[in-house]
Amino acid sequence: MSNNISENAPLILFCYNRLETLKKVISSLQSDHQIQNTDIFIFSDGPKNESALDNSKVENVRNYLHSLEKFSKSVKIFEHKKNLGLANSIIYGINEVSSQNESFIVLEDDLQVYPYFLTYMNKSLKKYSDEKRVWTVNGMGFNPKSFNVPKDYKYDTYFTYRNSSHGWGSWSDRWNKAILDTSVLKSEISEINNQLNFNKGGADLTPMLVNQIEGNIDSWSVRWGYTISKNNGICISPIYSYVTLIFDEGTHVKGYVDFLDNNLDLSKSITTYPEEIEVVVEIAREAARVFKDKTPLLLEKNINQKSYYRKYLKRKSLLEENNDPKSYYRKYLKRKSLNSTNNYLTKIYRNENKWIKFLKAPTKEKLKIINKKLYRK
Repeated sequence: MSNNISENAPLILFCYNRLETLKKVISSLQSDHQIQNTDIFIFSDGPKNESALDNSKVENVRNYLHSLEKFSKSVKIFEHKKNLGLANSIIYGINEVSSQNESFIVLEDDLQVYPYFLTYMNKSLKKYSDEKRVWTVNGMGFNPKSFNVPKDYKYDTYFTYRNSSHGWGSWSDRWNKAILDTSVLKSEISEINNQLNFNKGGADLTPMLVNQIEGNIDSWSVRWGYTISKNNGICISPIYSYVTLIFDEGTHVKGYVDFLDNNLDLSKSITTYPEEIEVVVEIAREAARVFKDKTPLLLEKNINQKSYYRKYLKRKSLLEENNDPKSYYRKYLKRKSLNSTNNYLTKIYRNENKWIKFLKAPTKEKLKIINKKLYRK
C-alpha cells in the first residue's frame, strides 16, 4: 500500500455531466499550492438511460478532462459506461483508491477550493493518522453568519460529531469499516441509543438515514456518518472553510444553502489544532443547530438531571453487557428469536406478541413509537 506518512494523499474527484461547474473546480485546484505533489484519480459517471442529451453532456465532460494539460503529479481517469448514481459512484471510487493508499481526499464536481485546501487536508491526515478516534477530516466549515464558536476559543479547527460530504478526507483503515448495507442499518437504527448518539451531529440525521433505508434518497454520506457514530468516532473541521459550494447547475444540493456558501478569503494558510482530542459541547451544540434548529438530547444542558439520560445510560449498560458472548440477555434474545437488543422497550411492551409486532413494523412507524415512548423528558 502506497501513500506513506511523508507523501501527500491522493485526490479523488467525482464528476458526471456538469461541464461548467467542473471547470471551476479544476481551475481552483490548479491554483492549489500542493497540486503538483498530488496524484489525482477522476471518476466520470456514465449517462442515464441512453439519453442523447445526457450522452452529449458526459462526452463533453470527458473531452474536457482529456484536453487538460498536466497540472498535477499525475492524473488517472476512470470512465463508467453506465450511470452508477452519485452514491455508488463515490463508493466505487473510494474503494478503488483506498485499496492502494493509506489515506485519501474526496472532492465532487460542484466544489471550489482555497489554494491551501490540500495543505490543510494533508497536514490533518498526517497529524491524526494514528488517532483512531478521528475518522474524517472535513474541508468545509460553515458560513460565519450561520455558525459561531466561543469568543475565547483559540484554535482554527474543532472536533465535531458530524462528517461533511463537501471536500473531505479519511484513512483506508477507517473507510474499510463503513456500514453501507441498508439491511444492517435498518437493524442498527432501531436501537434508541444508536439514534441518540447519531443525532449528536444534528437532529436531522436519523430521519435522513431512515429515508436512505427506505430508498427515498441516495446518500453514501449519511451511511458513512452513521458508521463514524457507531464507532464513537469524531471529525476535525476548520472554523473558516477551505471549500465552498458552486450553486450553478447543481444537482447534489437543491437550491441555495446559506451555511454552505463560504468566503474562501477567510481561510488560513497556517492551521492550528486543539490540544485535546475532545468535542467541545458548546461548539457541538452550535454545529448541530446549523442543520436543524433543535438541540440534540445528548447535548442539552444539565443532562445529568434528565430522566431520559438515566434511561440512556441503563440501555448503554445493557448493550455493553450484550457484547459478552456469555450474556444471559443475548441467550434470551436468541431463544425468543428477537432481533433487537433494546431491553427497555421489551419492558415497556411486556407482552411478547406486541414486541414482535413492533419489530416487524415499518421503520418510520417504529421510530414514531420510539420517539413517543422514550423521548419524553
